[in-house]
Amino acid sequence: MVRSATAAAPGVARIEGESVETLLENYENSRGAKRLAAAEKLLRRLEAEEVFDEKVRLAPGTHPDSVDLIVCYWAGSYFYDNRRYDLGIDYTDRAARLSRLGRNLPQTADCEALLTLLHFRKADYVNALTHARNTLDLDRSLGDELRISTSLSNLAAISLAAKHLDQAAGYILEALKHSTKVGDRNRMAVQHGMASEIYHAMGDSRKSLRHARRALDLDTEQGNTDKIGIRLSQMASAQADLGDWHAAGRSLQRAMPLLKAAGNVHSLAICHNQMGEMLHNTGRSQEAVAHFEQAAEEFRKEGDLYNESRAQKGLYLSLKAIDLPRATEHLERLLQLKDSVYDKEMQQSISNYNAKYKNDEYAVRIEQSKAERMNLLLLSVAVVIILGLVIFFLLYLMRLHRHSLFMQKQLADLRENFFTNITHELRTPLTLILGLSREMSQSSQLCDELREKAHTIERQGDSLLTLINQLLDISKIKSAVGDPDWRNGNIVAHVAMIVESYREYAHSQNIDLRLVAREAVEMDFVPDYVNKVMNNLLSNAFKFTPQHGIVTITLRRENKRLHVEVADNGRGIAPESLPHIFDTFYQAADRACNLGTGIGLTLVKQIVDAVGGIISVESTLGKGSHFRLDLPIKNDIRLKASPDHGVNRPLLPHVAPPITPETEHPDKCRILVIEDNRDVADYIGSQFGGRYNLHYATDGNEGLRQALELVPDIIITDLMMPGIDGIEVCRRIRNNDIVSHIPLIMVTAKITEAERVKGLEAGADAYLAKPFNSDELRTRVEKLLESRQRLREKYARELTRPLAPMLSESSPSISAPSPSTSDIALADIADNPRTKAAARFLSKLTATFDRLLEQKLEIDVTLLASEMCMSNSQLYRKITALTGQTPTAHLHQLKINRAQTLLISDPGMNLSEVAERSGFKDYSNFVRVFKNICGVTPTEYKKHLTSSS
Repeated sequence: MVRSATAAAPGVARIEGESVETLLENYENSRGAKRLAAAEKLLRRLEAEEVFDEKVRLAPGTHPDSVDLIVCYWAGSYFYDNRRYDLGIDYTDRAARLSRLGRNLPQTADCEALLTLLHFRKADYVNALTHARNTLDLDRSLGDELRISTSLSNLAAISLAAKHLDQAAGYILEALKHSTKVGDRNRMAVQHGMASEIYHAMGDSRKSLRHARRALDLDTEQGNTDKIGIRLSQMASAQADLGDWHAAGRSLQRAMPLLKAAGNVHSLAICHNQMGEMLHNTGRSQEAVAHFEQAAEEFRKEGDLYNESRAQKGLYLSLKAIDLPRATEHLERLLQLKDSVYDKEMQQSISNYNAKYKNDEYAVRIEQSKAERMNLLLLSVAVVIILGLVIFFLLYLMRLHRHSLFMQKQLADLRENFFTNITHELRTPLTLILGLSREMSQSSQLCDELREKAHTIERQGDSLLTLINQLLDISKIKSAVGDPDWRNGNIVAHVAMIVESYREYAHSQNIDLRLVAREAVEMDFVPDYVNKVMNNLLSNAFKFTPQHGIVTITLRRENKRLHVEVADNGRGIAPESLPHIFDTFYQAADRACNLGTGIGLTLVKQIVDAVGGIISVESTLGKGSHFRLDLPIKNDIRLKASPDHGVNRPLLPHVAPPITPETEHPDKCRILVIEDNRDVADYIGSQFGGRYNLHYATDGNEGLRQALELVPDIIITDLMMPGIDGIEVCRRIRNNDIVSHIPLIMVTAKITEAERVKGLEAGADAYLAKPFNSDELRTRVEKLLESRQRLREKYARELTRPLAPMLSESSPSISAPSPSTSDIALADIADNPRTKAAARFLSKLTATFDRLLEQKLEIDVTLLASEMCMSNSQLYRKITALTGQTPTAHLHQLKINRAQTLLISDPGMNLSEVAERSGFKDYSNFVRVFKNICGVTPTEYKKHLTSSS
C-alpha cells in the first residue's frame, strides 16, 4: 500500500468488539502459536476498520519476524488514519527496521513512505523530507515508475507546506513525467491539482489556472465527481487572483453542490471562504456573511485555526459596516485566533527553517554526489581508454609474437629442410667414394701402398657418413618426420647387448667396462633411439678416458622411472661448458677437448626429450663425468622387441697405430709433424718422403717434447689436438730459447679470418686451411727452409767479416774486430720478427761466454750447454741451425774475437796473456786456432797492428 501526502486522514469508524489497542497489547504479550493467533485476530479487526484494501492472511509457519513486520506496518497505518501520529511512527519505524534486516526493498519503501506521511501530518518537515528521500531512493532502485511518481508527489507536498516552492515545482513536474510515462490519468489529475496549488502559492496564477483546468479535464474524463469540486475550487482561486470575479463565482457555484454531495466538508468550507471573499470584494457584504459563518463553524470543529481566522476576518470586515457589535465579537475571536496562529506559525517557521536547512544539506549532498559520479565517470572513461590502449597494445604484441613465431617456424623449417637436403646430396657422392675405395683396398692388382691409401679414404668416408647420419637424425627428430618404431621388451637386455659390442675395444684400450643392472625392466622403447643414445654416450666416455680407466653403465628402476647412468673417470668437463654441452655444434672453450663435431650430445638430448625423459650431467675436471638419464616406464605397446633390434654397430673412436719414423739421414733436414689424426699425419708425411727426415707426434704435449729433443728444421702442426692445441704449441715454441728459431706451419680446418690472425699472432710462419693444396704445403716448407739457410749464411759471413782487411795487401789498415753476433742480428734483422728469437739466443750465448771467461773457467761445449740449460745435442742442433757452425767452431770463433779485441786495445800485450784471457789454456792451441780462423799467426797479426799504428 502506497499512500500520498495529499490524501486526507479519515475519521475513526466505531465498530463493536475489542479495540485495536487491546488486540495489539494481546499480540505483544503472546508467544509461539498464541502470538500467531493474536496476529490473525488483530488483522481481521484492522480489515473491519478498512485499514487495508486487500485481505491480508498469514500462512502457517510464517517466520515471527515476518509476522511482526506485517502487524507493525498495518498498525502504523491504522494510527495514521486515526491521527495518532506518534504511535503510528513507533510501529512503522519498527516495521522499517525489520524490513531492512530482511532485505525486503519494496516493504522498506512502503514503511519509509508511511513514515513520510506520519511526520508530514505532524508538520515535522525535516524528518518528513528525510523519509521521503529515502523512499525515492528505494523506489528508483526498484525501478517502479508509479512508486517513483508517488514519492516525488510526497516531496512536492512537503516542500509546498515548508514554503520551498521552487523545489516543490521541480518535484511535481518530474512526478508528472513518470505518471504520463505509465499513463496513470488519475494520478496525473492529482498531480496537476497539486501543481495548481504550488503555482498559486508562487503567485503564478496563469500556470495555476492551466494546471487546475487540466486536472478538471482528467477527473471529468475519469468520472471522479468527488474530485471535480476540488478542481473547480482551485480554478476559482486562480481566477480570483487574476481579477476575474465572475468566472471565479461561477466555478464556486459549480463546486459547492458537488463537494456537499461528496461529503467533503473541509473543501466545502474552503469554498465558502472563497465565496465570502468574492462577495465582499464585489460589495455584497450581507450575502458574504452567510458564507463566512458556515466556513468559520466548520473550521472551528476541525480545529483549523488558519482557515477559521480567515473566515473570522471576513466576518469582521463584512459586518463592521452593517452590525458593529457583532463585528466586534468576531474581531475578538480573530485576535484570539491570531495569537494561536502566531504561535503555530512560529513553530511552523522553525520547522520550515529546519526543513530548508535539511533540504539545502541534501542539495549539497546531491551536488557532491553528482560531482563524485562525474569524477567517477571521467575516471572510468580514462580507465576504459587506458585499458583499451593496453588491450590494443597487447593484441599488437600478440600479433607480433604470432608473426615472430610464424617466421621462426618458417626459418626452422627452412633450416631443417636445408640439413635434410644437403645431407641427402652428400650421401650420393659418398656412396661412390666409399664403394670405390672399398674395392680399391680389396684389389689384388694394386700395390700395398695404394691399397693402404684406399683404406684411408674408406675410413675417413665412414667418419663423414656417420656425421651426415647424425645430422639427418637431428633433422628428423626436430621435425617429427616419420613415426618412431616403438617396441616393448626388456630394455636392460637391449642395453647389455649394446655394451657388449664395446667390450673388445675396451679390452684393447685397457679400459675396464662395467655394466650394473639389478633386475630386468620391461617397458616401451624405441630400439633405434636406445642404440643412438648409448652409442654416443659410450663413444664420448671411451674418447676421454685414458688407459686403465673405468667406464660404468648403471641401470636401476625406481617406481615408474628408469634411471640410466654412464660414468667415466676420464678428463672431465669444465664447469663453464656444462650449461651448453647439449647445444647444437657447441664445443668447449678448451680447444684441447674440441675433438668432436658438437652433434652427438645434441642428438642424445633431443631423443631423450622426444620420449619424455630427462638428461643431466655432472663433471669434475680430472675426475670424470656422469651422464644420467631419467626415463618414464610405460607398457602401452603390444609389439614386442625382437633379437634383431639388439644388433648394434658401435660408434668406436678410431685408434690408428703410431707412424714408424724412417731411418735418420744426417744430411737431410728434419720435419716434425704434430697431428692427432693418423691418416692426415701420414698424408702430410707422404708429401716429403725421401727428401727429409720425418718425425710425428699425436698431440701438443708430445709435439713439444719431440721439438725440444730433436730441434727440427721445421714444424707442421694441427690446430685442434688433445693435450694442448696448436696455438699454445706455437706460443711455447716461440718462448723457448732451444726451439724459438724453428719455422712453424699451422694446418687446420678453422678457416675464419679471426682464427688465422690468432695463429699468426702466436708466431706461426704460415697458416693453411684444410683441405690444403699439397703443392702449396711443399712450397711453403721449401721456402721457409731456404729462408733459414740464407739467414744461416748471413750469420757466417758476419762472423768472418772483420779479417777482410788482413787478406788484402792493399788495405791501408786493420779494422776492429766484428761486433758481437747479437749486435749484428739486431741491426740486420730488426724488420724480421720471425728471426728476433734467434738474435736473442746468440746474444745470450755471447753474454754467457763472456761471463764464464771472466770467471777464468775452462770453457768447452759441455759447460756452455749446461749454462744455457741445454743438452749437448740441443746446443749442437741450435747453433748449427743458426750459424752453420758446430758448437766447437762457434766457441773458437768467440775466443778468437776476444783475442782480437784485446790486441787492438793493447798491441803491446804479451801473446801468452792474450791466449789465457781469451780462454785458451794451451798457447800452441791458441796459435793453431787463431791461424785457422784469421789466416795469420797471432805474432803476424800483432806486428801488422803495431806497424799500422
